[in-house]
Amino acid sequence: MNIIYLKIIFIINLLISNGISSEIIDKSENDIYLSISSSVTKKYVNEIVFLNNKNHFLIVGDDNIIRLYDADNKILLKNYYGYMKKNLNNDKLFTISVNNENKYFATAGSIYNKEGNSIIRIFEMNTGLVVKTLEVNNDNISKLEYTKDGKYLISSGKNIIIWDAKSYKKIKTIEMDNFIESFITVNENLVTGDNRGNLFIISINTGNVIKKSDFSNIQNGPISRIQSDGKNIIFTKRNFTFLTDFKLENLTYIGPFNEPLKLSKDGLKLFVNNGDKYYEINDKIKKNELKEPLKINLFDEKTNGNVIEMALNENYLVTYDIRSYKIHIRDLKTTKLTGSIDSKTIRLNSVGINDNNLTFDFVRNKILTWESKHYANNESEDNRIKSHFPHAKKIYTSTSTIDLNNLKFVFKEEILNSVKLENNNLKLAQSTFGNFIYPKSQDNMLFINENNDRFKHYIECNNDINAYSFINNKIVTAGKGGEVKVFEIIDNEKAKLVSTLIGHSEDVISLSVYKNNLVTLGSDSIIKIWKINDNEYIYPAVSIFIDDENEFVIWTEEGYFTVSSEKALKYITWHMNQGFDKEAIRYDIGKFYDVFFRPDLVKLKLKGEDISKYTDGLTVKDALRNPPPNVNITNIDDKNVETNDVTLNTDKDIVKVRFNVSDFGGGVGNIRVYQEGKLIKRIGNSEINKVIANVDTKKEEKEKEQKLKEYQYLALSKAIKGKELKINEQIMNSFDRDLNINNSGDYEIMVPLKKGLNQISVEAFNNTNTITSFRSTVNINANIPEKKAKLYAIVAGVNNFESSYGNELENLRYSVNDANQISQIISETKGKIFEDIEIIKLTDNHVTKDNLNKAFYDINQKASLEDTILFYISTHGKSVNGKFYLFPSNNLESDNLIEFNEIFTESSKLKSLNQVFIIDACQSGSANDIASSVYDSRASVLARSSGIHLLSASTSGTKAFENDKYKHSNFTYEIISALKNKEVDINKDNFISIIELSNTLKRQNTVEKQFPVIQNIGNDININEINSN
Repeated sequence: MNIIYLKIIFIINLLISNGISSEIIDKSENDIYLSISSSVTKKYVNEIVFLNNKNHFLIVGDDNIIRLYDADNKILLKNYYGYMKKNLNNDKLFTISVNNENKYFATAGSIYNKEGNSIIRIFEMNTGLVVKTLEVNNDNISKLEYTKDGKYLISSGKNIIIWDAKSYKKIKTIEMDNFIESFITVNENLVTGDNRGNLFIISINTGNVIKKSDFSNIQNGPISRIQSDGKNIIFTKRNFTFLTDFKLENLTYIGPFNEPLKLSKDGLKLFVNNGDKYYEINDKIKKNELKEPLKINLFDEKTNGNVIEMALNENYLVTYDIRSYKIHIRDLKTTKLTGSIDSKTIRLNSVGINDNNLTFDFVRNKILTWESKHYANNESEDNRIKSHFPHAKKIYTSTSTIDLNNLKFVFKEEILNSVKLENNNLKLAQSTFGNFIYPKSQDNMLFINENNDRFKHYIECNNDINAYSFINNKIVTAGKGGEVKVFEIIDNEKAKLVSTLIGHSEDVISLSVYKNNLVTLGSDSIIKIWKINDNEYIYPAVSIFIDDENEFVIWTEEGYFTVSSEKALKYITWHMNQGFDKEAIRYDIGKFYDVFFRPDLVKLKLKGEDISKYTDGLTVKDALRNPPPNVNITNIDDKNVETNDVTLNTDKDIVKVRFNVSDFGGGVGNIRVYQEGKLIKRIGNSEINKVIANVDTKKEEKEKEQKLKEYQYLALSKAIKGKELKINEQIMNSFDRDLNINNSGDYEIMVPLKKGLNQISVEAFNNTNTITSFRSTVNINANIPEKKAKLYAIVAGVNNFESSYGNELENLRYSVNDANQISQIISETKGKIFEDIEIIKLTDNHVTKDNLNKAFYDINQKASLEDTILFYISTHGKSVNGKFYLFPSNNLESDNLIEFNEIFTESSKLKSLNQVFIIDACQSGSANDIASSVYDSRASVLARSSGIHLLSASTSGTKAFENDKYKHSNFTYEIISALKNKEVDINKDNFISIIELSNTLKRQNTVEKQFPVIQNIGNDININEINSN
């Protein structure tokens, strides 16, 4: 099977440009960015509200994601997204309210549009769509609340605005003298207070103040946290909690203010602090007879956390603990804690790096103690280093380590340098050590001192500095707002800003340096590794996110990524804004798997290489500008499907599946239908635009393309003159016309079923075939008779070829023998593994494209879902420009060559869920690339009762060899030997399975540099019985 490399390759690329909405094209860098998605926020929660008459609750916080939870089952139900900026320091959601029908909710905060107006967004609960946006001139929105009768939505800030809850037109504005932090609606009134301590009762219908009481003389500070049971009002001022009636005449001191606090629906308990404590609101309080603060009661079961927000309904008290990133749920009837919802993320506090390893730790690595940040001192050198720079000279040790060469966790103790605070005769500190006291705050300043502590110069940043170090002869600072800057020392004295590092959206809390490597850690626990150079703007080489089970995702700025396992895919999403008046779109990073899962490129980025030459400059943001369509299975046998992942029952053995595909601006490309994880139907034959999955292969392809250009005119000249073309010249002139663009709309297909559960999934690509939609899935339980499994096999071998292409192609000696022996082994499994066996054997001049197509057609008429298909071929093979061709006996005309993609397509039309492909040919590893474009690494999870297995003799760039000693090809001989070897039967069940065979072939030390390529997806299949004796 060793043939001379094709000398002439001629590529014709068909480029089709399609109209894309200007909204997608005009997306700025700030409108598309990567975000961490966890079940619980890792930032401050600002409000929690229960839905009306349901045990579901919504949470909003500083990460601007709205989350809906189920308190009964303690699970996250749904996330809602609106327009948000990459840097969240200034834009935050403060408040949320649900209308009386639980159909809509409103949310707002310090979110401003381009005109500088605050935005209130109205979301539809079921769909997550933003159905309305309201604008408030130049004002933060502190509080939103729908009235219980559903008539009004009320917002507060500098003024109180009453909106019609149906039309969302502004009804009236109640002007206030001071900013309003809080209010509550009670019947037809609202109760509020201002920053001066005034308490108001205002009529919602008229907007008039009914009652006003000046409590400013009681305690300084604004009125906030207003609660009411309809009879009494509870509020806080500064550090105290008070109760009054609706006459605003009697005021009772309850006790110290322990934020947060919530009043029970019956008005009998006031829950405070971390939800473990409460006051009993008794008649003495209401009658103003209390002479001293109330006693705080404690629940038996405690969370012992740092709770910053809570909410309750009649059944549950829900609290959010910022220390553990957990939501605790307490049953109010039993007072017992029923469970919690965990973010599954960890709080990292320090990082370290060297050439090979990245370490992280859970103990904050402070460069300076807090006492030294604001005071100059004259301590001796040793004491100063010891007390103020505990890590400057210290070797930092951690046991949590990622091996950067293999991108894996290694559980060992690794010694890494932390920071470098001295360089030549200069030292860095946020103190001048008594020689000079700067009058301004020093939190955002870094001082450069000489070894003798003499002050020389300072660096002033926009935000507070949390960490700093020398890196080579430069200085790096990192701090609040994600600000990371690099300064250069001028004349051994002054510092000049030379680089700004762009990437962090949260405060940077730790850094470490090694050579020209910088690693930084954000308060969101995202680690970034940088290669420091002389560029004005530097972007991270990679970013890393780690969960509490040591699962991690590593991604490049371009969007190429690797993961520790499939579990980690759920954390990373791409956020795409669609404007202030629309919901944002979020794409799970797993949707980009086909194109952007590139561990090889991640490793190159870590070495500081430019990867654009391997990707043609394609980034995930480019792909997102052509977003994938939306797919929904809508109907099974004329019965509507309300939601995904439902289970339907039927007595039929075939059903009609209808699904809808909606264009989201990126067009509609290939559509794929899967059954039990196996591809059963594709609409559109375009190849997936998958970047070649190996850098070395990419280089090889580039070299081929260059040769192609050199011989292009020669090939054309021969064709024009009517001369016979060699095989390589004929292949290159075969025009690729299989590009397909589908349309939005409804599609309908018939799907046969097997007995029991059948999972049907549909996905669609964008028109560039780079990103796929979420799979829409239904489960169908078929109550039908079970069929006995048969094996259908197509076995082919070619020794003699019609054309040698000018002595470039040699005849083979043992391919027919290979096919005969494989057929013999298969036939012997009848009655042992399979009820029946049918083998279509083709050898020499019978191996043609037409005969293979007929064989697939004949099997398609008979095979059922329960059957197994085996395709074996031994012949010449050639990979040309990403396509893999098998050579038939009648190989003279290029149209007769067998493209493996066509075989793979034909096999997908067969009903059988279990399929095995054995390709014994040169460069047959290219067939693996074709399979990978259909079945990525997620396929093994999705393939529940199907199995797709591909065994190839050699990689796409290597040869397959024959062996005169065994009268077989090397690859087929290894297969035959393994199928008869008891040692291959790992589980000792007296059967050799396809995965046991595959594992053996992977371990073989093949001769003459032949490297088999094996891919196993899903269900294992027994293929031979061995004698137990």
